[in-house]
Amino acid sequence: MRTMVGPLVALATLVISSQARAEVQLGVLGGTNIASLEFSEEDPDVELSAEGLVAAGLVVEAGLGSRLSLQFEPMYVQKGGRIEIRDLFGEDVAGSLRFSYVELPVLLKVSKSTGSVRPYLLLGPSMGYRRSAKLMDETAGVTDEGPEFEESFETWDFGVSGGGGLSVPLDRATVFLEGRYTWGLANLNAPEEGVDLDVKHRGMQILAGFTFPVGRR
Repeated sequence: MRTMVGPLVALATLVISSQARAEVQLGVLGGTNIASLEFSEEDPDVELSAEGLVAAGLVVEAGLGSRLSLQFEPMYVQKGGRIEIRDLFGEDVAGSLRFSYVELPVLLKVSKSTGSVRPYLLLGPSMGYRRSAKLMDETAGVTDEGPEFEESFETWDFGVSGGGGLSVPLDRATVFLEGRYTWGLANLNAPEEGVDLDVKHRGMQILAGFTFPVGRR
């Protein structure tokens, strides 16, 4: 986590210093996070698949030039994925491992500055604080959750997000539709003796939203 703090502080300082001379956009966004898990070791009897979960939050965008801006996006994001295990103690089992995070992506945005439709690219780090974790066993019809279960997983997650989208200016507001992919870099498993398996988040987010200016041009 410490490796992420320095860049985030530097980016925050850059935004604060730029606000005096640049327009700031505020807005909201929401959509789906097509979430999955990645294990460091493959097992032919374990099948991992994605599921569509919730992603929603706010947008704070500060201009850094005619084509560059920096976006802070405090969000609520669900992560996890489906897990199917064949022949576990003589039977096949299936379930979903699901986490909820308060997350802060900080993204550098490069966009076309003119036109009725303006494409853009995004790239930057993201840090998340886990609020909950639960395992929904579809085979047995039970859910495992609570403090003891959550202790099996790290509280903090961090990664890198990249993607792009299209924005359309409408009077003073701007609407947008974008897609991005998030590579989780943190091992979700809390340290435990004899357990060497790394589990990391992956997610394709499809988001839409709008922003409006609050600063001066």
